[in-house]
Amino acid sequence: MIAITLILALIVMSFLLGAYPLGILGILFVGVYLLYEINTPDMTRVDVSASGVAINSEIYSYPRIREFGIIRITE
Repeated sequence: MIAITLILALIVMSFLLGAYPLGILGILFVGVYLLYEINTPDMTRVDVSASGVAINSEIYSYPRIREFGIIRITE
């Protein structure tokens, strides 16, 4: 929230001081950031325990599951 406020202040100040390329660059930066933020997928929480697999706090017992796989992505 603070970063967006600072960028918006930078955009306003750049137009007031006549530094138009900096203001346009700031607008492009905000646009790309918002597009990235809107398109990020929601996080899914998965827990595997002895009683079954819980996906977003909904528990699926093992007899109910025919097959599943686990893919671990480390960042």
